[in-house]
Amino acid sequence: MYKYEDLVDQRFGGLEKYLGFKLEGNGTVPPEMQRVARTKGYDNWRDWFVATDIHFLCPLLRPFLERYYPDADWELNISPTIPAKYASKYVERMVNDRRTSMGICVIGRESRSEASMQPISAGGIGLRDETSRLLRMTND
Repeated sequence: MYKYEDLVDQRFGGLEKYLGFKLEGNGTVPPEMQRVARTKGYDNWRDWFVATDIHFLCPLLRPFLERYYPDADWELNISPTIPAKYASKYVERMVNDRRTSMGICVIGRESRSEASMQPISAGGIGLRDETSRLLRMTND
């Protein structure tokens, strides 16, 4: 199995051996695909999940993790923080890309306050609430 961490860290040796040829390229995201790029990292799930997620997912994922990530733990970050550019601003950008392609005006860029641009934290606005707000907005 080729792990996502190996892809992000550009460790291709095992994959190249399996495929039987050397991979070419520099691992950068081409301009036409930049719209979907976010952190280009891994291991930040501890900021996104809450205790109820762990309670639900742990029994489901335990066999996989025991096989491929035997040292994995389920500890969440004590003070989780998700930068808005990887969450609500990312969703806003995706919504606006779609609205632009449909000839509909973009939303949120000038009307957003500085406070709403801050990282989402456990005490902040929920991603679902922000996403719902963005999707409900119209051309008015």
